[in-house]
Amino acid sequence: MYQVMLVDDEILVRERISKRIPWESLGYRLAAVCENGKEAMEVLKEQEIDLVLTDICMPYIDGLELAKFIYNEKKSTKVVILSGYDEFSYAKEALKYQALSYVLKPVTADELMRTLSEAKERLDERKVQEQAASAYLDGLEVLKEQLLLQLVLGNVTTETLQDKCAEYGIAFEGESYLAVAVHIREKTSESCLLQIAALAKSVSGNVLAFVGTEEKQLILLIRQCNNRQIMEEARMVCGELLVYAEKEFGYHIGFLIGNCVSDLADICVSYQNALKLKEFLYLGHGEFLLEWEFFLKHKWDIIRWLKTIQDRRQRIVLAVKSNLKEEVRKELEGFQQECRECWISKSKAVVALQGMIFAMISSVNQIELEEDEELFLKGQESIIALPQCIDLSEMTEEAVRFFQEAADILESNRGSYGERQAMMAIDYIEKHYADPELSLSGLCQELAISVSYFSAAFKEYAGKTFVEALTEQRMKKARELLESETLKMYEIAEKCGYRDAGYFGAAYKKFYGMTPREHVKQIRKGKER
Repeated sequence: MYQVMLVDDEILVRERISKRIPWESLGYRLAAVCENGKEAMEVLKEQEIDLVLTDICMPYIDGLELAKFIYNEKKSTKVVILSGYDEFSYAKEALKYQALSYVLKPVTADELMRTLSEAKERLDERKVQEQAASAYLDGLEVLKEQLLLQLVLGNVTTETLQDKCAEYGIAFEGESYLAVAVHIREKTSESCLLQIAALAKSVSGNVLAFVGTEEKQLILLIRQCNNRQIMEEARMVCGELLVYAEKEFGYHIGFLIGNCVSDLADICVSYQNALKLKEFLYLGHGEFLLEWEFFLKHKWDIIRWLKTIQDRRQRIVLAVKSNLKEEVRKELEGFQQECRECWISKSKAVVALQGMIFAMISSVNQIELEEDEELFLKGQESIIALPQCIDLSEMTEEAVRFFQEAADILESNRGSYGERQAMMAIDYIEKHYADPELSLSGLCQELAISVSYFSAAFKEYAGKTFVEALTEQRMKKARELLESETLKMYEIAEKCGYRDAGYFGAAYKKFYGMTPREHVKQIRKGKER
């Protein structure tokens, strides 16, 4: 129903009209009754009124002044004048302010009802026109958005674009263009996106904003005179949208800014590059903007990065085995910083962290620890959890948690763990004693364990130092060769891991109390007897 207001300074007139007119049957609801124009203005400021029935002669503000106010301030409200004056000047003034009717008092109920019916017809006509105009604009807006969507997808030729822009009234000429893909982490209704899009267009006349079909994503197209100005414009608009979205909806927004292009038909390239930045949102740079040009300047060569990951993986396994939890955290914080500085994609970062976890499990499996099943299950949990993490900080904390739990498991089994490491070292010596490069530091690197920890563990469980065990193995082998083979002394030295035959002889004498040659003579005498 249409909302109607009655304004008259005579209380009897107000009561008679209010009660005698069947408002609802005529399609109206009597929303307000006022005794002068001043009171009526206050109501009009607070309520939406479709039709005002007003007297002319009233105190404070008369009917013509009220009609003037409505004409200037409330364009959608219509006026019917009820007057006891039939002078032409009053009627002329009323027509000036587009009053629907000028009805002379005294007015009968039938006459007023006819006037109201005629006014309703006019109001109905206006409503139909407004609905038709709205439907046309809605349809035009849909066509515009479809054109823009096809544009960013690269499905529009330059000729078609020019024709359609002219047909749909799109004026978007500039020297430089770029696309911005707006990524909202939270699940978002289309109405919220439309509100944000409307704000973008109101912030700058150089922006076209619409909702794409893929994941209901908001897309911004920006134009400017040159590349520098367009980047400034993009940052300004995105900043305004960020503040609005966080304040109104509590949304966390990321803006993916593509590269600049000189032809609007090429903006599909800018949009595709903007979408490629989505995988880097997890980095959490502390900024809400990711720019394609900045990405190109700072990304690393992947081969170079993989080399740093290999070294870091070895250091982390070593730190866990040595129960150096702070070293583990420092290594992973370094990994996190490196990923940010070098723009490493989320998929590569996940694989790198999973590789570190696999390396830790594999290293523990080699010594057949009793709790290796528990460690394997914890590792499996972390490997599954990593891709689900929202940002890099969360991923890093997940990895830290696993490695610290692994350190706790190893620490609780430190006795059997050290014994197994010592046994592995002895086995390694037996297999590689002939290698002149075999050393304590090299073995520790092979076993991924610290030199200081290994030296103490080896001495405790083997009863001798690493060097003593290695020398003993080499001397035993040398004695076997002297007794069973007719090799030259330098050949025996080489087979036992010595490059210098003289050094070999000195070591042999120190170990057995006689030189290799003296030993050979002793063997020959025994055979002659």
